[in-house]
Amino acid sequence: MLGQPRSWAYLLGLIALVVIGALVFTLVTTSRTGSPERKPVLFPGVELSAVAGVSVKMTAGTGGYGISQDGDRFEASGIPIRDLIGHAYSIPPGGMAAEVEYPQGVFDVSVDPKGTKTVTELLAAALGEVFGLRAAYEKRVRSVFLLRHSQGRGSLSPIVAGSRLGTSENSRDHLHTVKFRGDMADFSSWLQESLEMLVFDETGLSGSFEILLSWDDSPGNTLIDALRTHGFSLEPSQRSLEVLVVRGAR
Repeated sequence: MLGQPRSWAYLLGLIALVVIGALVFTLVTTSRTGSPERKPVLFPGVELSAVAGVSVKMTAGTGGYGISQDGDRFEASGIPIRDLIGHAYSIPPGGMAAEVEYPQGVFDVSVDPKGTKTVTELLAAALGEVFGLRAAYEKRVRSVFLLRHSQGRGSLSPIVAGSRLGTSENSRDHLHTVKFRGDMADFSSWLQESLEMLVFDETGLSGSFEILLSWDDSPGNTLIDALRTHGFSLEPSQRSLEVLVVRGAR
C-alpha cells in the first residue's frame, strides 16, 4: 500500500511529460511552417469574405454563370475559383500554373471598392483571406499553340471597317457552333479560352474576318478539325514565359 502513491505520482509525471512534449512540438512546428492552412467550411449562401468591399458566397450554381463590371463594381455568379483567379490577376487560364488543388464548387462574388484599392487588388486579397491562395509570376517553359494559316486554303470572309465585331456561341446536345467576327489577335484569344492553352498568332493575316465554325466532338469533327476547313492549323510548341503560379498560403 505504501508504494501505491509513488506509482500514481510516477504515472502522472509521465503524462505531464508527454503533454509538455506535444505542446513543444506544436510550437516548434508552427514557428517553422507558419499557421496551418485555413480551409473554409463551404456551405451555400454563407458569407466567406472578411475583406471590406468583397462578398464571396458559395452557390449551388442554379443561377447560371455570368460576369459583369460596371465602372469599379464587379459582379460574378456561378464562377469557379480558376476563373476568379484569372479576373483577379487579369490573366487567361492558359497563363496560370496551379501548384495547389482549387476549392471545388462555384461562387457568387461581388466587389464594390470604397477606398483606394482596385477590384483586382480586392479580389486577390479575398482569394488569400478566404481560400489561402497566393500567386506570383515566375519564368517557366510552357506548352503553347502557334496559330497558322495556309494562304489559298479554306475560306475567310473579310469584314469592312466599321462593321460590328464579336463572338456568338451556341451549344446544344453535342453540336457546337461559333460565329466569330474580328481580327486574328481576338481570334487567338478566343481559341486560348476555349482550349485553355496559350495561343500565339502567327498567321500573318491583317484585318478582320468572319469565321463560322461547327463541330460535335466526334472523331474527326473537333474544334481543331473545324479550324482546318478554314485553312488554320494549331502547331504545338514550347516557349519560356512569365506564368502566374498559384500556391496555397504557408
